[in-house]
Amino acid sequence: VTLQIKVGELDTKDEAQDDEEPAKAKPAPAKPSSEKISGLGVSVAPITESLRKQYGLSKDSSGVVVTTIEADGVAAERGIEVGEVIAEAAQKDIKTPKELAETVKQAKKDGKPLLLLVDRKGDMRFVAINFGKKE
Repeated sequence: VTLQIKVGELDTKDEAQDDEEPAKAKPAPAKPSSEKISGLGVSVAPITESLRKQYGLSKDSSGVVVTTIEADGVAAERGIEVGEVIAEAAQKDIKTPKELAETVKQAKKDGKPLLLLVDRKGDMRFVAINFGKKE
């Protein structure tokens, strides 16, 4: 077996700019971009077909997909990763970034831990977030 391979170099600077520009250029209400959830240290977005393909999500996945993680955030400390889906928070289905943001805000206000149901490519697991330790 003989393989022919062509080696090239990817210009990551141009690639990163291409990824960021469409989200900024057209913030259409029908296709919301990522929303930062400051209490968790993540940005999440509603699941779209393009995000399903990008992160290899199943058709059954529902919730919001984690698009970025702050390295020093609570979510990173608890092992949440980019591409995972937050399906529930406080035992309530999460469909939009706004719903997650409101649930996080209420848990922080109440000083109570927040239980998230996280889908890691079909592997469902619970993640407890304790805000008391960080503040």
